[in-house]
Amino acid sequence: MQLVSIGILFIFLANACNHKLKAEDAGIFIPANSAIIAEQIDSLVQGYDYYKRFSGTVLVAHKDQVLYAKSFGHADAERGVLNENTSVYGIGSFTKQFTAAAILKLVEDQKIALNDNLSDFFPGLGDAADKVTVHHLLSMSSGIHQDFSRSKTYDVSKIIFPEETPIEIEELVYYFDELTLDFNPGNKFDYGNINYILLAAIIEKVSGKTYDQYMHETFWLPLQMHSTSFGLFNADTSRVSNPYLGLPNTHDVPPLWHDSWTVGAGGVFSSAPDLHQWMLALKNETVLRKDLNEKLFEKHAKAGRDYYGYGWEITTRNGNTYITHPGGTLGYVSEAGFYPEHDLYVIVLSNHTHELWELGRSVRNISGLSDQIHNILFQKPFELLPTPTKEPALVESGLYTIGGFPYQIEQQGEKILIHAQDDSPSILDLYYHQELHEDTPGFQKAEKLALAFGEGDYKRILKSSVLLMRVILSEKRLREIWDEITGDRGDFVGYNFYRLQDESSAYRVRLVYENTEIGVRLNLKKRGRMRGMHIDQQFSYHGPKTVQLTPIDSNLIFIDGFRYNYPDFRIEKINDEWVFITPSGKFSLLTDSGDHGSSYD
Repeated sequence: MQLVSIGILFIFLANACNHKLKAEDAGIFIPANSAIIAEQIDSLVQGYDYYKRFSGTVLVAHKDQVLYAKSFGHADAERGVLNENTSVYGIGSFTKQFTAAAILKLVEDQKIALNDNLSDFFPGLGDAADKVTVHHLLSMSSGIHQDFSRSKTYDVSKIIFPEETPIEIEELVYYFDELTLDFNPGNKFDYGNINYILLAAIIEKVSGKTYDQYMHETFWLPLQMHSTSFGLFNADTSRVSNPYLGLPNTHDVPPLWHDSWTVGAGGVFSSAPDLHQWMLALKNETVLRKDLNEKLFEKHAKAGRDYYGYGWEITTRNGNTYITHPGGTLGYVSEAGFYPEHDLYVIVLSNHTHELWELGRSVRNISGLSDQIHNILFQKPFELLPTPTKEPALVESGLYTIGGFPYQIEQQGEKILIHAQDDSPSILDLYYHQELHEDTPGFQKAEKLALAFGEGDYKRILKSSVLLMRVILSEKRLREIWDEITGDRGDFVGYNFYRLQDESSAYRVRLVYENTEIGVRLNLKKRGRMRGMHIDQQFSYHGPKTVQLTPIDSNLIFIDGFRYNYPDFRIEKINDEWVFITPSGKFSLLTDSGDHGSSYD
């Protein structure tokens, strides 16, 4: 199996300037707090388990000492078999760092060199292969246009998905015949699975062994990583956690494809203890010669705000260097990494994801869980998901007006349901129906831009944008991009602002058309010129009319937005009144008489 990266429907029309981030205060890890850290991590993950947001294993270690290791959810949902700490998961693109280590081992053995050209190994790939080196492949700076399981455009029909039947590696290498380049190798970072598939092919050609054989003999067996293998066909299936789709509501079995299609870029299966053992060996420099081991973690290519090494992302968390790589595939999401200065290791492996087209949500979900774990480790603020107390207070059933719309709240045993009445939006969409205003020049500029986007006045949009946007985009190209994103939208109906200027100098506006609605973020400079526009990925207008509420305690009712593909919301009792809290506003729950909703125990 392998990560599928789909072209998400959003645009960056431009980013004329990069925000300068404030230097993050370095968090402090205190080993003596290990018991408290483990307790806090457990409370965190228990919340994710309660709302069925996580099924898998979490392992956190300091040096060779495990601080926390616990598993949740089912390895086999049909038979009721639970995940265990030694369960085996698909790790997706975390495979790439294994491939990078294998290439450097061949360099150490003087069988290849980092400046060798791709054409030295595969001369039939065209002129592009004469320009691409092993280093370019490792650092994702090759510029190769072709790829597997990923799309560089909005046209997902052109993605080369893996198939159920195996493919020989030579056929995989020459799948596209001759390769082409998007830019001169080494000029910039461009993530692509094909880079590491070609590296796996080099490993097999030079070593004379299959990828799995070379990895086992060179790394996994010497380190006693007995749970690690390439491909489901090589794994100990009695210990494999089955992959499932449908997070969080169902356990659907995904279609399987053969891992030979993603060799080197994905397809490795492993366990949390094995990955800890592996990263510990890398940190202690017992896998490769010291200078080559360091090559893995050098900042070879700028990748957004972070850097890419050889198969590793070099980033900063809580003010400390963190070396990591995420992975995602059908039914599996992984994130693992370590803090070299603190000898800290964090591993999160999951076997329950969203559907194929929503896999990014699963990656973000695991990343969010991981972020909270890192905050706990370094004594930074962290947020737990609220879970019910034994006797939470319940809001009274009845008809309420919230934000000007009628809603019926109904008590059904231990559950509370809220029903949107008549033409009321789902309670989850109420946030987007706010009509916010402010008396500022910036807001006036934002209003004009909203109207221009709605009416398709691309000339006015560009005239109101920063110079870089006017240089990059023509009216025709801007229209094509907007039409591609919005589709058959119909006539423009109107707009409303549901969030005013935030920390990123962005306004959020709802554009209403006959056939659809769109939420956008307008990023303005201080003088009011637009430097970029993004589709608000969380925006929605077709939420469920009935939503379940979870009573937590006498002052809090939680709305689990995750189960509906929404952010979480809260209804809190403030000064003895129930109030619906959104990111940019508060709405009192008013009864027919105009009174604030009361509660009872």
